[in-house]
Amino acid sequence: MGVKENRKHERRVCLASVEFIAQRNMGVLSDLEWLEDQERQKKTVELRAKIGLSTVVLEHTRIESFPGQITDDHQFMSFLGPLEAKLSGHLPIPGYYSLCAAPGAVRGVKNKVRIQSIIEAWVLAEAPKLELGSPSIAPRHMMRGKPPGVPFELTLYRWKGAGRLDGRLLLARYSPKDTEVERKRRVRIALETKCPKLKNAKEDGFTSLLLFESNDIALANSAVIGSAVIEEMKRMTNDIPDVIFLVETELEPWVIWVLKDGQQLFPNVSNAGPHYINSHTLLSSLEGP
Repeated sequence: MGVKENRKHERRVCLASVEFIAQRNMGVLSDLEWLEDQERQKKTVELRAKIGLSTVVLEHTRIESFPGQITDDHQFMSFLGPLEAKLSGHLPIPGYYSLCAAPGAVRGVKNKVRIQSIIEAWVLAEAPKLELGSPSIAPRHMMRGKPPGVPFELTLYRWKGAGRLDGRLLLARYSPKDTEVERKRRVRIALETKCPKLKNAKEDGFTSLLLFESNDIALANSAVIGSAVIEEMKRMTNDIPDVIFLVETELEPWVIWVLKDGQQLFPNVSNAGPHYINSHTLLSSLEGP
């Protein structure tokens, strides 16, 4: 994903969040202002919008599960991403499949088309042999190996799935060491960076919203991110935002979780989620450039 595409994606995540607030509060969304366009030289928030008679100021940040994950994501999905669409719907059901490699596995690897073809054939051959994952049948739900001609190891898993996941192939990476320690560190940095900007942008009667995005179905979920956010937030004494959301964007529809709503904190927020958002129905005319 290039710079322009990444910027557009981030704005759609922001827009999904304010549209969700508008629906939740039964208010009309209006007057969207992408403040970072107007004040490029200042440390300002990304978005200000009105919902009914209220005003929301918003900051977005994506949480990596390990250092360099975003760059590694781009390399990994560029190399193997086409296999998700190509194989999904062509694998035995019930269940869905995870194809895992180590972080950095594809870095510097050439002959992408040939290797994709080898891996495709390997997955089609191995998937019917796997049983649905459960403690009683492990390890018969997985196959680990290095197909001839592929310079890195792969693991294929079959898991119980339903609805939007059944029959799908999802790409993933193995969990690096100290994943949870690193996640908390990155959450702490995000809070220290983003919360003062929200405080400076907030005026009387405004609502400040901090938006965490996750795009990692293998190493992250609402429970581990929510726990990390609340634990690190409790160390703060100032600049705490009014509302904190987590938006999971790895699958359609996107999922929004409410991690903080006023004095309510995860996991004890009323109607915390999951709330499903179809990103294709967002108000694209309001996205900005």
